[in-house]
Formats: sequence, C-alpha cells, structure tokens
Amino acid sequence: VRHVTAVALVLLAGVSVVAILAGPVLSARLLTGHGELVVLLVLAMAGMAASYIVRGLLSGQGRFGRYGVQLAADGLLRVLAAGVLFGLGTETVTGYALVLFVSPVVAVLVTTPHASVLVRTG
Repeated sequence: VRHVTAVALVLLAGVSVVAILAGPVLSARLLTGHGELVVLLVLAMAGMAASYIVRGLLSGQGRFGRYGVQLAADGLLRVLAAGVLFGLGTETVTGYALVLFVSPVVAVLVTTPHASVLVRTG
C-alpha cells in the first residue's frame, strides 16, 4: 500500500508540475484561455488518484459493496452537481470543472470514514 501510494504521489506530482509549467500553453491552446482550469485539472487528477487508490484497496480486500457505493456516489454527485449548476443558470465552465474535483473526493470520504477501513495490519 505504501509503495503504490508513493508511486501514485510521485506520478501525480510530476504530471502536476508539467501541467502547471505548461499552464499558459494549455490554457491558450486547449482551454480557450481559462487559466483557472489548469489548477482545477491538477486538483481533479489528485481527486481521481485518491479514488483509484481507494478503489484498488477496496477491491483487493473484497469490499465490493463499498467499491460500488464509491462509484455510485461519484457518478451521482457529478450528475446532481451539474444539474444544480445548470438549474442555477451557471454559464461559466469553472463551476462544472470544480465538480470534477469535488465529486471523487467526497465519494472517497463517504466510503472510507477512517483508515482502518482500507488498511489492516498484517
């Protein structure tokens, strides 16, 4: 668990540094000038890294109920949050991009209220 988490953090850090350094180019060429989306991209990658690590731990322990709840919570939160933003008449992309960070993080927190759910001593 420590090794996989360390590898994930190193990869996330590397990709995050590249994304931030390339932020002006990414913003201009891919994100129609929305520089804030580069930061939200990095945050969303961090949220997804956490969810993938937790999903791996849950499935490795045969806790498929919690695994399914995490998938469902993430998907449901994305749909509901996007619906709320739409209902409020939000026209900026930033709010919708924020959903891509918040949803996986909340789903992880809901399905793993404490570390002993994920990691047991050998």
